[in-house]
Amino acid sequence: MSLTDSYENVALNALLGTGHVSGTPNTVYWALFTGDPGDTGAATNEVGAGVGYARVAQTNNTTNFPAASGGQKTNGTKVEFANPTGSWGTITHWGLCSSATIGAATVILRGSLDVSKTPGVGSQPYIQAGEITITMS
Repeated sequence: MSLTDSYENVALNALLGTGHVSGTPNTVYWALFTGDPGDTGAATNEVGAGVGYARVAQTNNTTNFPAASGGQKTNGTKVEFANPTGSWGTITHWGLCSSATIGAATVILRGSLDVSKTPGVGSQPYIQAGEITITMS
């Protein structure tokens, strides 16, 4: 069973942007991973603390998550992480979490980056506006 595009859009808009579903967070936290956190949302592959890494808080609204179209939603604004103070490894995946706590299994959504990133010390990693596409499947 799958939803039609119009209902996928309703679900995506309710989860991100308009927040009309009970339990939808007002703030979400972007996380970076060196491997897929998987369907369980295990954050064991998240970049660790102590190297200048922290999850990035973002208000869950339609500026940061514009209206869905065609069963897809993209990030509407650039997400800037802190400058690394040590090795973060090769970043292959992103996650949206309900908590700022690094390593907590609070991953709501996750996906792979189109291009892996290996940020060096002092080079601020970011996710460009429109770089992340979230789909219902």
